[in-house]
Amino acid sequence: MNRKITAILVFVTCLISNTPIAAQQPVEAILDIIDTYRDHQAFDGVILVRRGDDRLFHDYVASEPDSEPELPIHTSLPVASLSKPLTATVILALAQQNKLALTDTLDNYFPEFQSDSGKAITLAHLLSHRSGIPNHFEIEGWFNPAFHQSTSDKQFVQLIARLPHQFSPDTDYQYSNPGYFLLGKVIEQVTGLSLQQAFQQLLFNPARMSNSEWIFEMQSAPVDALIWKAGGGYKNQPSGDMRLFGAGAAIATTAEDLDNFIHALFETNALLNSKTKATMFNPDKPFSWRVQSAQLTDQQAITLINYDGKYQGYSSYLLYIPEHKINVVLLSRNGTSFQLKQQLASDLSAILLGLPVPDRSKDPVLQLVNALVSGDVPNQLNKIKAQGFELQPMSDIAYEILWSGLADEALATFSMIAKTYPENEVAQHNMQFACQHRLTQGAKQKATLCSFD
Repeated sequence: MNRKITAILVFVTCLISNTPIAAQQPVEAILDIIDTYRDHQAFDGVILVRRGDDRLFHDYVASEPDSEPELPIHTSLPVASLSKPLTATVILALAQQNKLALTDTLDNYFPEFQSDSGKAITLAHLLSHRSGIPNHFEIEGWFNPAFHQSTSDKQFVQLIARLPHQFSPDTDYQYSNPGYFLLGKVIEQVTGLSLQQAFQQLLFNPARMSNSEWIFEMQSAPVDALIWKAGGGYKNQPSGDMRLFGAGAAIATTAEDLDNFIHALFETNALLNSKTKATMFNPDKPFSWRVQSAQLTDQQAITLINYDGKYQGYSSYLLYIPEHKINVVLLSRNGTSFQLKQQLASDLSAILLGLPVPDRSKDPVLQLVNALVSGDVPNQLNKIKAQGFELQPMSDIAYEILWSGLADEALATFSMIAKTYPENEVAQHNMQFACQHRLTQGAKQKATLCSFD
């Protein structure tokens, strides 16, 4: 099962959980939920929760329970791949103005794509990740900073054009940042403007997004992210060079701006008409959004519209439930994992839907995150193994630990999972993948943990 489908199933499961907390007023319950994540040092950043016209919570949440927030709530933070729905909106706005067509093929815009595939891949295929163009992980040199410094935009387009495609257009799904880089170049061609100027005109101004900009056009670098460091605590992590992520992952914005975006997109229709939005939110082939229906009771069904982004310590998540005008925005700068973002958004929205919310005080993933900050990972893994845990959430955090560069802690977590689920193919595959990953090459415990004899 792919991550996209798993995410939806986990999300719906969270919403319909039957483990209640005591009935409270929404704001009080929201504060209690947030405190649980704060107590485990699992979130540092801005949270916004709105229902209808009421913003019930909008504040900076510091990762340490007794510390003061380090940043004002209007500080723009990189949102990584949450940039994609914004880019899709601008492309569709240009289509509404008849300045381009979703059926346009790449050969119309790029001399590098005069091949058969370039004449078959449409803008719609790029928007829905169905072009067959692989993700940036397949690009040789991508993880070398010198590659980003020395590769021009034109050279990058040429490189993308030479990548072997993973399937014929519209026959499968493959997440592709390079596809969205190309969409950014289309926007620049069609408008004759830079990305900042085009988005200012077509999105930021009409949606009242006054603190949104492209990272590579900012006058000063974004505030540093926080990533776990070996032995406990955090270290500062600069944003890095985002230019070649382009229109797919390089916007910095605020929770308020993203809420204004949702309000303009869904509630005032200031950005797209109904017909265009129906194309964008087609559940079978959505344009970067995740769209799914959830049947909560025999009489109550809701639509879950969400997306997220993650790059180093910057981590974002947006959930909108149109039937109730519920919007939850999470902008974290301390690496909050996909599973925890999804879980937190689910818990906050459940409160507003009048649904029970699980008690997370002994959540094994939250406990492990707390141990990563306190420097007590080995002892906590033993406790987690003894109390039991679910495979998918623990695997998700294990990958987050790996990507943060904590090789020994990641291998120890994958090893615990594999030993707990010895007959599970996914658990065993993940362990072998971690042992072979470039980030674990220097791990001190690799010889011991990665012995499969």
